[in-house]
Amino acid sequence: MLSAEVFDTVEGLEPYLGGWDELAVRRERPLSAPAWALGWWRHLRPADARLRVILVRDGEQLVGVAPFFAVGHLYAMIGGDFGAAEIVCRPGREEEVGAAVARALAAAEPRPTLIPLRYRSSSPAWPSLLDAGW
Repeated sequence: MLSAEVFDTVEGLEPYLGGWDELAVRRERPLSAPAWALGWWRHLRPADARLRVILVRDGEQLVGVAPFFAVGHLYAMIGGDFGAAEIVCRPGREEEVGAAVARALAAAEPRPTLIPLRYRSSSPAWPSLLDAGW
């Protein structure tokens, strides 16, 4: 079973930035790379936003990243309307990563009541995968 952890500081994410970048490159998602996502976070985030990046691991291996932020009970992808990131994962692991992200979101504080997702047509069906894992 995969483990998922919600990170609320950039410093906590630092050991995983290389693995996160590798996933974004592999999936051809530059707006999901940590350089873009955390640059947006540092300079463009809403004043009342809280970082909520979910890392999904299989043992020591990073297999998925869901780069969210929260404003109250609204959880959105980092980048917002300016250029939203997407969930990225190792190919073939979408269902289990989706389920792990859903479990982490369901247990997050504050618990999300709205999670708008945007994704390209070539992306996995993350809304369905998260719904199935919720």
